[in-house]
Amino acid sequence: MRKEMWVLIAIILGLSSPCFGGDIQYKRYINARFAFGISYPEGILIPQGEADNGDGQKFISQDKKVEMLVYGYYNQEAEEYTLKYMFDNESEDNSADNAGRKVTYKKLTETWYVISGTEGDKIFYTKVFYRKKENQNIHFFISYPKSRKTEFDAITAEISKSFKLLRGPY
Repeated sequence: MRKEMWVLIAIILGLSSPCFGGDIQYKRYINARFAFGISYPEGILIPQGEADNGDGQKFISQDKKVEMLVYGYYNQEAEEYTLKYMFDNESEDNSADNAGRKVTYKKLTETWYVISGTEGDKIFYTKVFYRKKENQNIHFFISYPKSRKTEFDAITAEISKSFKLLRGPY
C-alpha cells in the first residue's frame, strides 16, 4: 500500500510539474523563407523578432541565460561543406572552434544530424537539416545552464520533436 501511494504521488507531481511540460504552452514559429516550423515555450523563451533577411529568429529567456536560435541559409560551398563535414566539425570535443566542448550524444543521417553535450557550465543541443535539392541548411540550437537541466531537457525534447521542414515555396 505504501509503495503504491508513493508511485501515485510521483505520477501526479510529474503530470502537473512544469518541468515535464504539463503547464507549458507552446507557440509555433513558421519561417516562410526557408519553410520550416518549430514550437517554443511561450513565456519561457521570448522571440526577439525575425531577422531582417527572414532567415530565422532568436529566442531568449527573461534572465538571458537560455538562448535558442533557429535559422536557415543557402550552402554556397555544398561540395566542401557537406552534412557529414559539418557534423564532423561540430561534433569535435574541445577543438579550436569548440573550446571547452564535450559531446555526449551525436547522430548523423542522410538528411539531418543531432549533437548535444556541454560547453563550460552550459548544456547545448543542435539539430541541422539539409535540403539537398534546394542546397539549404536549417539549424536549431539551444543552450542553457546546467543548473536548469531538469527543466530544459524536457523543453528541448519537445522543441526538437516540433522542428519540421515544411513544403515550399522556398
